Amino acid sequence: MITAFGEDVVKSIQEINVNWQEPLKMYMKNTVAIIEKLKEVYGDKVIEIIKEYTANDALKRGQDISANRGDTLDDFLEIFGKGNLVCKSESEAILRREGCLVSKVARELGVENIMYYLHCYGDPYLVKGINPNISCNHNKTFMQGDDCCEYHITMKVNKD
Repeated sequence: MITAFGEDVVKSIQEINVNWQEPLKMYMKNTVAIIEKLKEVYGDKVIEIIKEYTANDALKRGQDISANRGDTLDDFLEIFGKGNLVCKSESEAILRREGCLVSKVARELGVENIMYYLHCYGDPYLVKGINPNISCNHNKTFMQGDDCCEYHITMKVNKD
C-alpha cells in the first residue's frame, strides 16, 4: 500500500484504528489448514509448489515496483522498507527489523513453518525483481524463531 499510495497511507490507517490481527489470524488459520490437508494427500510436494509460486509472485511484484526507480543501494533501501540500518557501504547493507505483524501473528498461532514459505521466502525474489544487481539473504527471520528479521543486502558495483 505504501508503494501505491505513499507514506501517508500508514498514518491514515493508524487514524482509523483497525485491528489487523483478527482478520490476519483467520486468514492464516484457514490457509494453513488447507495446506496441511493438501500435505496429507500429496506430501511435501505441496511446499515445493508454494515455494515456486511465492518466488514467481515476488519476482513479478518486484518488477512492478521497479518501474521508474533509481539504481543505487540507497534508492533500493528506500523502496525495500524501513528498519534499523545496522551497517552500510556503497555495495552492502544489513537491515534489521523487529518482525512484522504477519510473523508475530504466525508465531502466536504456531504456524511459522508454513507462513515462512508464503511470506518471507519471497524476499530475495522481490529484491531481484526490483533490481537484478541487488541480492538479499536472510541472516535471521522472526518467522524462523529469531529475535528479529535481518537482511544482508549486496549490490554489484561496476568498477570501470
